[in-house]
Amino acid sequence: MSYVVRLSVAPGGGRLARRARGCLYVPPGRADAQALLDTFLDAPDDGVASAMADFVLTRNLEAPPFVLATWPDSVRGIGIHLIVRGDAQVDSDLPSIPSLSGAGSSTWVEHRVPRNPTTGTLRAGDGAAADTDLVRGTVPAGGFELTLHDPDPAPLRRSATTPTPAEPPVRADSAEATDDEVTWDELDQRAEDATTPESPAVTDDPEPVADPAPVGGVEALRAATDGDWMEESIGIDALPDVVPAARTERSTPSEEVAPDPIV
Repeated sequence: MSYVVRLSVAPGGGRLARRARGCLYVPPGRADAQALLDTFLDAPDDGVASAMADFVLTRNLEAPPFVLATWPDSVRGIGIHLIVRGDAQVDSDLPSIPSLSGAGSSTWVEHRVPRNPTTGTLRAGDGAAADTDLVRGTVPAGGFELTLHDPDPAPLRRSATTPTPAEPPVRADSAEATDDEVTWDELDQRAEDATTPESPAVTDDPEPVADPAPVGGVEALRAATDGDWMEESIGIDALPDVVPAARTERSTPSEEVAPDPIV
């Protein structure tokens, strides 16, 4: 959106020039202002400030005092630019530059407004008549008042400061739930449940199985040959089942009975 611009004029003996996106004010008392005005009006739209700087540097002390103001063609464009030379001065209601003067500088002093305002006013010289508005060209003037106004600031503020909120996802687990919104906490819980491994089921310990009793060599051979290993190998009857003898306690020497003496 472009600014709505109004350039009011104060009567006087100076000069005020206007182009599409800039204005130049030369205070009264300088008869050599025409060359400066021509440079301003003939410069390309994106080269006004450079043309004015070249004029000052080539003319040096011959360059008159002036106030130059340029503004973007869009509210979102490059900021308002001010250049002041000599004893000229410009005042504004902009927070970044309440006042700017070129006094004390051999060339010029400049300032670029860092953020375009929704409304802004610049003043120089005498008070301007409210019923005047210079649209283009050059007129005699003793001062000016430049007003910039954004005709639709609300969309600008919304687009610059208010992001579009992201819509939460929609349930997809059933046909009836397509219009229900899922909260982010519920999604987090679902993700946690999906990634947490399930604990194995707890069952009672099985009954312990006893180790088999050791098998002796004879028993092992008999089991392997169905009991006929003796007959097949050495041609004798199979041995009867071996029954281990009962263990007897050995008597101590004190309990042994001495044999009868020989006569």
